[in-house]
Amino acid sequence: KRNYRSALGEQRVPALFIAGRADRIAPADRVYSYYDAMGSTDKKFIVAGKAHGFSMDYGHLDYSLGRSAPAEIYPIVYDWLMK
Repeated sequence: KRNYRSALGEQRVPALFIAGRADRIAPADRVYSYYDAMGSTDKKFIVAGKAHGFSMDYGHLDYSLGRSAPAEIYPIVYDWLMK
């Protein structure tokens, strides 16, 4: 009986949100609502799609299994973790 979205406002940890433009499981607007609810001031939201400079509109599994993920997604995650 816990509202996890509202509990996000209590979180102060760094957070990276990557939403795929073609993701039908977790669409960008839904992912953004969680980003927006996150209480951390150290957070980043990225839409992985052609309109934002990516080579493709990413779907849900494309972040890890997509042919362009090693060149486009992995470096974003790596840089976020190393900052």
